Amino acid sequence: MIVVKKNNKELTILESQKDSYLALGYNVLDTEGNIAEVGRATEYAALKEENSTLKAEMAKQASEITKLKRENKRLKSTEKE
Repeated sequence: MIVVKKNNKELTILESQKDSYLALGYNVLDTEGNIAEVGRATEYAALKEENSTLKAEMAKQASEITKLKRENKRLKSTEKE
């Protein structure tokens, strides 16, 4: 059994679960309570980066939609003439 900690939450887990908890951002503690192994980056950072990327892409697409609407309106007005 090993002890893992993330923020203010300490858990005692099986050795076989260690990699899963490290992937979730938990740190492995030694018998004295010191960090023996640092957890990997949490999903939050990856999700935050993905969110920023998607927002930038959405803004680019919104700009393209506005441009196409203007062009559509212009073409419709020239058709009527």
